[in-house]
Amino acid sequence: MTIPKHDELMPSVLSELAKKDVGAIAWKDLEEPLAKVFNLTEEEQSAEYESGNGRIFIDRIGWALSYLAIVKLVERPKRGYCKISEMGLLSLVGDDEAIKSFVKEKIAEHEANKKAEKLELNNSEENPVLISETTPDEALNQAFQNIRESVYEDHLYRGRTYATT
Repeated sequence: MTIPKHDELMPSVLSELAKKDVGAIAWKDLEEPLAKVFNLTEEEQSAEYESGNGRIFIDRIGWALSYLAIVKLVERPKRGYCKISEMGLLSLVGDDEAIKSFVKEKIAEHEANKKAEKLELNNSEENPVLISETTPDEALNQAFQNIRESVYEDHLYRGRTYATT
């Protein structure tokens, strides 16, 4: 499947929000226009995580919006709604890679600031925060898959052990 990653969605999310003259819109209303932008099939659009924890595409839209909101390119005036900020409109002057680089850089700064605040409060060392190419939900689903495969292999191994004794 070719479902775009959350960082690949960010420039298109901004572009779609810039088209909306009505101000804030329900973020889930971005699903259809973004599916068209990326030429997703209905199967790709409705694909779910193997764990059953939701649809992949809508989840990635949500994470793209979360990161865009953290760096102030998108505003969230009320729960479930979003709109492009003035800074978001200005960012559309650049190309898609510039937007993605800006967001990644600002998220790294944001995480470093959060870490510094925690260090000040706790006055102790912590592990560094790593910026990942996957969303937290995707990492959780991958961990689920790894555990599932491990349990499956363990059962196969035990089945062979019992059969030979």
